[in-house]
Amino acid sequence: LRQAMNKCSVGVLRARAQAVLSVDVRGHLADIRVPVLYLQATRDRVVPAAALVEMQRVLPGIQVTEIDGPHFLLQARPGLCAKQIVAFVDQRFTVENRI
Repeated sequence: LRQAMNKCSVGVLRARAQAVLSVDVRGHLADIRVPVLYLQATRDRVVPAAALVEMQRVLPGIQVTEIDGPHFLLQARPGLCAKQIVAFVDQRFTVENRI
C-alpha cells in the first residue's frame, strides 16, 4: 500500500479524497435487495462506527464481520477478507445455484 501511495502525487490523492467525500448514497441503501456483508476493520480511522449503525438501521439483515486491520482492509488482509467473502457466499447459495 505504501508503495502504491508513494507513486501517486499529492494532487492525485487529494482529488481522490475529494471525490469520495462528495458522494452520498445513503438514500439508496433501502433499495438494496441482496444479502450484504460488511467487513469492518477494527482499526479503521477513516470510516466511523456510526456509518455501520446507520447501515444497520436501514439494512437490519446486514452481516458484519470484524477483521483486525486498518482502513485499507482488503489490501492489508486480502486472504482473510477473501475467506470471509467466500464463507458469506457459501452460506447463501447452494452448489446448484452457482454460476
